[in-house]
Amino acid sequence: GDVNLLPKVNVAVGYYIQDLKAYGTTTEGKVTTTSALLDLRLSKAVDAYAGLAYNKYSDPLYATGYNTSNSVVGAGLRVKF
Repeated sequence: GDVNLLPKVNVAVGYYIQDLKAYGTTTEGKVTTTSALLDLRLSKAVDAYAGLAYNKYSDPLYATGYNTSNSVVGAGLRVKF
């Protein structure tokens, strides 16, 4: 969910669990994602944002121990016309 901390500052967070069921020769697995986004409204038409998402992979599908997590970071400036 998200919340306005101040009139021009919004924070959103998320937590997701994806259970991947076994199918054919593929074993089951689980992906857990945590994310956060900070949005700063600079004016009526312009806002700046920064976000982070972290994924953790587990269960037999990802049991190799190699690359069991990853992160994505993003930032930007949005102009509305």
